[in-house]
Amino acid sequence: MSPHQLRDGGFIERITAARNGNISLDLEITENTLMEQIDEQMKRLAAMRELGVGIKIDDFGAGYSSLSYLTHLPVTGLKIDRSFISRMLLNDQNLKIVIAIIALADSLGLHVTAEGVETAAQWQRLQELECDAVQGYLLGRPFSADDAASLLRTMPVEEPH
Repeated sequence: MSPHQLRDGGFIERITAARNGNISLDLEITENTLMEQIDEQMKRLAAMRELGVGIKIDDFGAGYSSLSYLTHLPVTGLKIDRSFISRMLLNDQNLKIVIAIIALADSLGLHVTAEGVETAAQWQRLQELECDAVQGYLLGRPFSADDAASLLRTMPVEEPH
C-alpha cells in the first residue's frame, strides 16, 4: 500500500469489494510508509484487519520504525528486507539479524517472509531457521498484474467444504 492509498477515503471500500466476502487478501506496507502519521495509519490498518485483511510490514529492518510499535500495530506478518538475505551467508552480522527477526516474529505470532532469496543455499538456511515463507528469483521472476490474473484464471478453484 502506498501512502496515497492509505489516505484515500474509498480505499477500504474498494478492499471490501475486491475481497468479495471469500477471497483471502494480504496487503503490504513499508516501515517508512507505516511510520508516516502513525496514529492515522493504525486506525486504517485496524479497519482493514476487521475485514479479515492480512497486513505485512514490507522491507522490515531497513526502515526507521520503533520496535515498541510492533506490539500495537494490527499487522499479521513481517517481510525481512532482501539486503539482509543477500548478505546473510557472507556476513555473520546479517545472519544474526535474520535470526533475530524470525525469532521476534515468532514470539509475536507474526508470519515471516524472507525477500530476495536467490540461491538454494539461502533457501536451505532459511528453512533451517524455520522461516515461514520465501520469495525471490530462486522461485520465479516478477510478472505483471495481467500475467498474474491470467495465472489465477487457469488455477483450479477449490470449493468450500
